[in-house]
Amino acid sequence: MRIRSLTIELCCIVICLVPPLAATYCSTANALQSSATDQKEALPDAPKPRPNNNKPPAKAPAEQAWPRAFTSGDDTFKIYQPQVDRWEVNQIHLYSAVELKIGKETAARYGVVWFQARTEVDKVNRMVTLDRAKVTEVKFPAAHEKES
Repeated sequence: MRIRSLTIELCCIVICLVPPLAATYCSTANALQSSATDQKEALPDAPKPRPNNNKPPAKAPAEQAWPRAFTSGDDTFKIYQPQVDRWEVNQIHLYSAVELKIGKETAARYGVVWFQARTEVDKVNRMVTLDRAKVTEVKFPAAHEKES
């Protein structure tokens, strides 16, 4: 039962991580755009490209190192970088390895969390925004059936 409640907490953490993941899947090719691209005529309502200062792009605040660790009392969660399972039209399906350590003296338990989100692609700025994230499945293979 304790793992089930921690799993629910872990799912909430994963859902909170999805918006920052947009920066993970963001291309940094803006610095490589040629000046010819900047001279193209923009459509009236089209998004404006970011200015190109020929500087290497700075890391966005959401880009942090993986895995990301969270603590709740003596319990520790680690979420490893999500992998794309499939991307159909505007729905992305991702999965991520997770590590759960209950207390300081217990061995870590490993599992997988699957989640999906709606995507919105900004082609001009080469940015993908994730929205409406939901956890679709959680598995801890080594956990007893009552705990998983």
